[in-house]
Amino acid sequence: MLLRLLGAAGVLAAGFGLGNLAAARYQARTRELTALRTALELFATQIAYTATPLPEALRRTGSFVGGGAGRLLELVVAILEGEEDVSAGEAWELALVREELPLTARDRQVLRDLGPLLGEAGCPDQLRQLTLAAQRLSAQEAESREEERRHVRLWRYLGFLGGAMLALALL
Repeated sequence: MLLRLLGAAGVLAAGFGLGNLAAARYQARTRELTALRTALELFATQIAYTATPLPEALRRTGSFVGGGAGRLLELVVAILEGEEDVSAGEAWELALVREELPLTARDRQVLRDLGPLLGEAGCPDQLRQLTLAAQRLSAQEAESREEERRHVRLWRYLGFLGGAMLALALL
C-alpha cells in the first residue's frame, strides 16, 4: 500500500510539474519580448546619441540586457567578427536561426524584418526601423501578456488535476 501511495504522489508531482512547464513557456515568451523590446530601444540610443559602431553597440546592448535577447545580440557580434563577407543583416538572420528563443512565428517575423536594414540604411532610417520594430514587439508583448494571463493558471490546474486523476486511477 505504501508503494502505491508513493507512486500516486509521484504521478501527482509529475502532473503538476508538466503543468508548470507548459505555463512557463507563456511566461518565458513575455519575458523575452520585453527584453527584446528593451534591447532595440537601447540599441537605437547607442546608434543615435553615442555614434557607436554597430558591433560595439550590439555588444554593449547585449551585455546590458542579458538573457536570451542578450545572447542573440552577442551571437550577431560573434558572427560578424568570425565570418568574412557577412553583412549585419545576414548575421542577424543567422543569429535568429541559431538562438532558440521562446517566440512565435509572428514575433520572429518582426525581428526578421529588421535584419536587412542593419548597417545598410542611414542612421535616421535605422532609427526609424528600430523604433517601429520596438513598437511592433510592444504589441506582441501585450498579446503575450494576455495569453499568459489566460493560460498560465489553466495549465497549472490541468497538470495538477490530470496528475490527481491518474493517481486516483492507479490507486
